Amino acid sequence: PAPVDKAAIKNLSRSLEKVLGPREEWTTPVCRELWGALWAGQGKRRRTADHERVWCNLAGYCLRPGFGAPLDAWRAGEVWKLFDQSLQFQNEPHNWGAWWVLWRRIAGGLGDAEQKRLFDTVAPLLRPVAPGRTQPKPKGVRAEAVDEMIRMIASLERLPAEAKVEAGGWCLERLAKDGPLPHLVWAVGRLGARVPFYGSGHACVPAEVAREWAGRMMAVQSPRPEELVFPLTQLARLSGDRARDLDAALREQVAQRLRELKAPDQAIRMVRELVELTDAEEQRVFGESLPSGLKLLGEPENAGT
Repeated sequence: PAPVDKAAIKNLSRSLEKVLGPREEWTTPVCRELWGALWAGQGKRRRTADHERVWCNLAGYCLRPGFGAPLDAWRAGEVWKLFDQSLQFQNEPHNWGAWWVLWRRIAGGLGDAEQKRLFDTVAPLLRPVAPGRTQPKPKGVRAEAVDEMIRMIASLERLPAEAKVEAGGWCLERLAKDGPLPHLVWAVGRLGARVPFYGSGHACVPAEVAREWAGRMMAVQSPRPEELVFPLTQLARLSGDRARDLDAALREQVAQRLRELKAPDQAIRMVRELVELTDAEEQRVFGESLPSGLKLLGEPENAGT
């Protein structure tokens, strides 16, 4: 192979920003064109560990959130073909982090079967093990970047409700043991959301589960109280569907707790009224910024096909 300029690889994102401006301002067409260039060179992503990590980071970023532009379902389906190949540099923790971030970013373009496959792959590494028992470890996957695994699972809105309930239980157990770490409180809110970001309301966890989770989150004390606003808002947000919504009395308790946390007025309104998400709130749900100009209109069509 030709000599590799390590600095050029590591600084690829910065080099692109010098030409295209801050990446948070890249438009959807620009992102998808960049994805096309990355996809054309995906066969060379395994040249070095840096190639692999940077490719995963940029490919996921340029295709996020996996839907919203023409041909996104096809693009996400093409990337999914790489899942069975896994990583070349499996001893690199940062590469595992980039790998799970890639799937979190494009999850909205994956179908039910693909999302369930992601869940089943990491579940043995996240599922609590009873004392005296051992958990079989999946082949080809390492227990690295667990925080990103958890964020990825929380982004799989097409999972069956029972899988979300199980994953939420893992997060709450970890939260009780390790404290209210940012990825855990965010994941509880995303898994128990009353109004999905892109999925169907039929796959939401049952209202009684969200009620229990909301009660536990209201009792959490955190040195970063602002981080509790997101999960509480998501768990108690008014959807207009009686089957999904928490009862009015509990929603009012959540609203009072949000006020104690000095939450923005908009967050409190979401618990009491039917309101649309602002761009900033969409970014908070997704976990990062969305492509400039992208408009999310309901559930993506033909995801994963």
